[in-house]
Amino acid sequence: MLGDLRRGYKSPLQFIRESVKALSRVIPGRVRRSFNIALVCGQVCALCFFFLGAPFSAGLVTGLILALVLLSLRDGHTFPAESPGEALLDAVMAVTFVAVAQVLIGAMSAVPRTQPLIMWWGGGASLTTLFLLRMIFRQKKPDQPREYAENSYRTACVMNIMWLIAWFALMLTNPDSSSHGINILTSGLPIVIIAADIRAGLQGMSAPGARKIPPIFYNREREELMRKLSMLWRSKGIAAEVLFFAVLVFQLAAGIVSHSDVDRFRLGANITASLMLAIVWRYIRKFNRSARRLLQAEIDELDKKAEAES
Repeated sequence: MLGDLRRGYKSPLQFIRESVKALSRVIPGRVRRSFNIALVCGQVCALCFFFLGAPFSAGLVTGLILALVLLSLRDGHTFPAESPGEALLDAVMAVTFVAVAQVLIGAMSAVPRTQPLIMWWGGGASLTTLFLLRMIFRQKKPDQPREYAENSYRTACVMNIMWLIAWFALMLTNPDSSSHGINILTSGLPIVIIAADIRAGLQGMSAPGARKIPPIFYNREREELMRKLSMLWRSKGIAAEVLFFAVLVFQLAAGIVSHSDVDRFRLGANITASLMLAIVWRYIRKFNRSARRLLQAEIDELDKKAEAES
């Protein structure tokens, strides 16, 4: 397309006009092809980090909409993958849209302005999270199976950590209960659930080098793959997941009951963010399973080679 535009070049104005006409036909179709509900929900959560603890206003909504439209257009432009520089540029532009919209609408209305500390902290959190999200969902798939397995493992670990950070930030912004005991329970119980679920997933799984086979059948490479396999989330049923989200709902309900004057807009934003975290978790769970299958396939391949050499 760029070559055709250059060959038909007559003037800067004509070049711009023809470029806009061509892109208006191509970009919408690519936006539809590149749409990913998990990425969109994750980007909304990341942009909401910008104003955690700040007054909910029309400026925030306007900035979020503009930023999401911008990111969707960028998805169509860079589909199917983008470089780290492009991902960083997308994150900077999206955060800038939200900040400028909030400042302008706050200046033109009586909406309370966001404190500078919240702006700086939230801006850094949003920028980092957006960059990581776009690197995860817009990464180029490697050609080699081992490289693909390694990239899937790293991506799954980053997604797990990011999701936990998002959940922790959401818990901090939910209204507290008037009961100190309930606050301690809802703060500590999710950590216990996560630790118990990880421990249950590791039960029955052999540690690196723990199989009762001759030492020649395993090596450092295999042990490293086993270690990575043990670091990924492994489901032992849905009980832990249901209990985890039940604690989040209970904390939110306890805060609403304790505070009759709770900010309804902020409450609505927190409920929406909770639903988005639940949706994103479904994709993270699938990604963990996929990464585990890829690593296990590499381990089995090493075992076959060891058996053949023996």
